[in-house]
Amino acid sequence: LTAPMPLGDTHIAFGNLDLRGWLAAAPATELSGSLDLAGTEDGAVQGSFQFSNARPTPLDADGVPLTRGRAQLRVSDAGKWQLRALELGLLRNGLLRGEANGRGQQANARVQVRNFDPLILDRRAPTLSLQGEMMLEAAVKQQKIHLALHDEQWEIAAELLKQGMRLDVAQLRVQHGNTVVGGSGQMQLDAQRPFHLDTRLQHLNLAEFIAVPPTELNAGLAIDGTLLPEPAGLLDFVFFDSRFGGYPFDGDARLRVLPGPRAQGDLNARLGANTLALNLRYGMTEED
Repeated sequence: LTAPMPLGDTHIAFGNLDLRGWLAAAPATELSGSLDLAGTEDGAVQGSFQFSNARPTPLDADGVPLTRGRAQLRVSDAGKWQLRALELGLLRNGLLRGEANGRGQQANARVQVRNFDPLILDRRAPTLSLQGEMMLEAAVKQQKIHLALHDEQWEIAAELLKQGMRLDVAQLRVQHGNTVVGGSGQMQLDAQRPFHLDTRLQHLNLAEFIAVPPTELNAGLAIDGTLLPEPAGLLDFVFFDSRFGGYPFDGDARLRVLPGPRAQGDLNARLGANTLALNLRYGMTEED
């Protein structure tokens, strides 16, 4: 039998492509670029692609925060594919560089992260410039992301697992100075984004954020709430092995955060030889 002829040199160009014209649920885009392919003697197809997006938009605005992309591509006759020299530009000068490969409906990727700003995912997020690494494992029923990111003040590490409409967060660790928050939780990816987090707060010094005496606060913290249309939820604290202004401090607190923003809560604690019982209200009216 005569072996099949390799694919000849192929060049495909496209411009002003809006993904909504292909998929109703797709985000708005304005893509322009090209794809160059050629066959090899072993039956594979290889080449490269590049694109630019004239309409980059934050993710929470139903957009794609990509500004450009390019990679070297190879697809074997067994259905295995590889992306090498992968480079994706993000809003706010962010950059992802790495490689990806897969077969059928499974894929994995490893990328270096430069100047990543969480603001491109959610415009309510703080502006940061994070560096680090992300690893992705994807299949039809679940997708897993490992991330380790940092800037001059923050360190963030987590493992995220998405299964259908549920997002599980494991091995979460956020550090700012000596303050560390670690824990795990879940979120439903529906219209309100309900979530639950069980975390442990260590070595919080409130004097780094507000005008109070130095503190060394340690606490267990459970949070139940929703993110949309505005963040709201219930926070339960249990303080232990803590100090406030040099005095031993322990107790418990409950804080309810409402849209507005508004908040109300209660604190029952022991500070040195004193007992405290406080009712906290912020932005509340007499009718609340």
